[in-house]
Amino acid sequence: MKFNDEKVKEIVTPFMDEDDLASYYCYGIVTATRLQMFLLGSFSGLANKQYLLTFTNKKLIMTRMGMSGKLKGSEVIEYTNIKSAKISNLFFVFGKKIKLKFNDGSKVKFNINRRVMGIKKQGENLQNICQILRGKFAA
Repeated sequence: MKFNDEKVKEIVTPFMDEDDLASYYCYGIVTATRLQMFLLGSFSGLANKQYLLTFTNKKLIMTRMGMSGKLKGSEVIEYTNIKSAKISNLFFVFGKKIKLKFNDGSKVKFNINRRVMGIKKQGENLQNICQILRGKFAA
């Protein structure tokens, strides 16, 4: 699948509501855990999970992608289901780590680079996403 801004809009439009104001999307990776890295060694990259993340004023849309870019399904998470968000730098200025904790006790950590091939506004969108999360969760 060719990954670009037009394709992203096509993917997330079915999950958008009329009262979703702006939407900011980015490509993020959930990296393998330390245990997976230990067990898989140099093949630990196979345990990484790729996501197209779309943040609106009301919700997060997580679209899982395979290594080839093929879509594996989407999940819509209302911000009321997120307990906290923490934002930190990823390798100096290369991007951000976003850690989300959910009301059910589960958590996820995304690594989001500032630049990604196919998403022209990845860096700008990442800044806006951080503003949304800081505003909602004082991250």
